[in-house]
Amino acid sequence: MESTTSRSKGQRRWPYLTIILVLVVALLGVLIWGLDRENRRASRARQVNSLLTQSYYELVDSMGNLNNDLMKLMVSASPGTNVSLLSKLSSQAQSAAESLAALPGGHSALQGAMGFLNQVGDLSGSLLKKTGSGMPLSQSEMEQIDRLTVSCQQIYQRLSQLDPQEVVRYEDSDFYEAAPEGAALAQALGGSGEQAMEYPSLIYDGPFSDSLKGLAAKGLEGLPMVEEAVARQAAAQALWMDEASLTAAGSEQGQIEAYLFAGQDQDLDITVAVTRQGGKLLWIMADRAVNEAAMSLEEAERLAVAAADKWGFGTVRPSWSQSVDGVATISLIPTLGEAGVYLDMIKVKVALDNGQILGMDATSYWMNHVERTLQDVAISRAEAAELVSAQLAVENVQLAVIPTEGGGEKLCWEVEATFGSGRFFVYLDGQTGQETQIFRVIETEDGALTMAAGVARG
Repeated sequence: MESTTSRSKGQRRWPYLTIILVLVVALLGVLIWGLDRENRRASRARQVNSLLTQSYYELVDSMGNLNNDLMKLMVSASPGTNVSLLSKLSSQAQSAAESLAALPGGHSALQGAMGFLNQVGDLSGSLLKKTGSGMPLSQSEMEQIDRLTVSCQQIYQRLSQLDPQEVVRYEDSDFYEAAPEGAALAQALGGSGEQAMEYPSLIYDGPFSDSLKGLAAKGLEGLPMVEEAVARQAAAQALWMDEASLTAAGSEQGQIEAYLFAGQDQDLDITVAVTRQGGKLLWIMADRAVNEAAMSLEEAERLAVAAADKWGFGTVRPSWSQSVDGVATISLIPTLGEAGVYLDMIKVKVALDNGQILGMDATSYWMNHVERTLQDVAISRAEAAELVSAQLAVENVQLAVIPTEGGGEKLCWEVEATFGSGRFFVYLDGQTGQETQIFRVIETEDGALTMAAGVARG
């Protein structure tokens, strides 16, 4: 017969055994959960690595195709063949850009390569319009393609030499901005010092078309913030419309914060932005179907200059103009004495059927505009004309304030000249006469492109 003491000891053991059992089950559960989580993480890493590897090989293939077709374009004399090649180039450049965007390496480190691919696509699209009408590519356009071919070859060679595993290595981190995971790709397409990759620069509306060098809007510094009612009044004055005809349309939170207003003027749907700081006109967008052109670019330029004067931007002169689908885009630069200030550029769009203003953008103006006092130049106009290459036939020499690579600005002599059938802009330091920037002009049906061949330092 079991004693009372034995039963009591047995009863006391059950709670301890139960606790131990619960702890063992819990531990097993944690282990199973941990293993499942690790398996999921490993599976996710394999999936991501697989996708990144695919993107890498697609990028290499696209760059190889770009390289081959650019070289074919160099030796083709047939407009029909050129049409086919340019169409493929535009598509391949887009495909390469999409593959590059999917790879780690830090967006800033890959910015040059991404910009290059976008430029190849844009230029191909522009030249496609010309060759589609049966016109051959000009000598200056072939020189442009030659330079793009050289850069494309360099990119393809650098990509081909990489270890794919170093490029696509995945870690549980924000690898699109982290350096370690994308160091190989960033070094190959960016690099530094003697290993730095150099990309040609294309500017589509003339020299220094987008000089947004400042981190803050210099032209608005010190101005007070304005209420929406004050901004609405400024918008109505800029559009030469009744204030009551404009309605609030939200706000813009970009480089420059702005109030947005919408309205209608005859057949135009208009949106206008006015800065919160200072109540200044920032941009205008208007939309309508444009009919066949009835005026020249020169007439549109005069209308743009008159509009800029009414908007209060002072004396400006046209710098670059082009027309697309019946709409002229005119880049205006304010003048300080004789010098044109490229940093303060204003862009205006004019309908070529009736001269209506369809748009304007003063972002660059407000980002860079400051009160300036220009020092006297040490190099004369005649000396500047003599300092450029003897192969150039000088057509015009004038002063210009241009942006520099270091975020500053420099007073230069702008020398417009020709060499054979090609047209160039050469910029010489006004104090030393040193050549700081060269642009080669490429004429198209819609206007002109310029290709930078140097960078102003400082």
